[in-house]
Amino acid sequence: MKKTKQIFSYSKMLLCVIFIFVYGCKKDNNETPNGPAKLPILTTALSVTNINSNSAMTGGIITDDKGATVTARGVCWSTGINQTTKDSLTKDGSGIGTFYSNLKNLHPNTSYYVRAYATNSVGTAYGSALNFTTDIDFATLITSPISLITSISATSGGNITSDGGSPVTVRGICWSTNQNPTIGLLTKTIDGNGTGIFTSVLSGLTKGTTYYVRAYATNENGTKYGNSQTFSTAVDLPLVTTVSISTKTARTAIGGGSITSDNGGTITAKGVCWNKSNNPTINNDKTSNGNGTGSFTSNLIGLEPNTLYYVRAYATNSSGTGYGDNVTFTTNSLSVPSLTTSSVSNILAFSASGGCTITYDGGAAVPSRGISWSSN
Repeated sequence: MKKTKQIFSYSKMLLCVIFIFVYGCKKDNNETPNGPAKLPILTTALSVTNINSNSAMTGGIITDDKGATVTARGVCWSTGINQTTKDSLTKDGSGIGTFYSNLKNLHPNTSYYVRAYATNSVGTAYGSALNFTTDIDFATLITSPISLITSISATSGGNITSDGGSPVTVRGICWSTNQNPTIGLLTKTIDGNGTGIFTSVLSGLTKGTTYYVRAYATNENGTKYGNSQTFSTAVDLPLVTTVSISTKTARTAIGGGSITSDNGGTITAKGVCWNKSNNPTINNDKTSNGNGTGSFTSNLIGLEPNTLYYVRAYATNSSGTGYGDNVTFTTNSLSVPSLTTSSVSNILAFSASGGCTITYDGGAAVPSRGISWSSN
């Protein structure tokens, strides 16, 4: 019995020695050659950049993992201070070094606090916090091209593709002779509300003038403008008067006109046009009598004898060609020439000198002329 007790006592001592050896030699999971591991050392980026109404960018740098691998890193944010990884966060890989983070799904015009974090086996460390405010969220829109331009009006409009998170209460276009017009001007339209395409008419414009146009949309956050469009209004056609025909033959006539106003557009061509039908145009026979305003005289040639013609003065500017009223005339009929025989002179036994003066060709070219004689 005594011997059995001694064996049991030795066995207990052996187990104790083994336990002390095994567990006494085992290191802590956070032990390093330099001692226990610690939380990582890191800093948050110096600033928050690329801020808009629903996103932003920042990041951080982990300079030391303190003996335990960084298994997660990123930034966390909230509207309150002392945010943690239980709040909104990014996951930007692992390990030490610099990282960049994109903050998404933010709310417009909201103040946020953000700081970098890094996690190792000891726990999670945080950098210092940064504060920033997201942008106000305006509507998104474009300005329609300009069309149907006249001397006093034009058509434009816009397309609102997003209301920016709050209803568009008023929309339209604004215009000015200066760039980047705003709704503070009186020259604007009001074209309902909401998103989508709308059409606007610009009225009360000045002819021959360059304008700048922008669509606008207003929600509770303010007014946003579309891209700028530019155009120039047309000028009116010139004011022209046709002068009556003053001289005519079987083949020719003399007329003309007077330009009393260029209506804001430089006169680049003027003259008269004629045809056997009413309301001739510059596509018919015409003269070219220079440019500019004022009176001018035109020579109509190549006419047919004893024929009724319609004549109109014309003047062309940047808007087109304006015409005077119709003037009519009939060319003369062809007739025999008119001439006077000269006296005979230098009379000799077998010769003499004579001739004539042709005072009118009868409305047609004289192909031959001379004198004839006889003893009768």
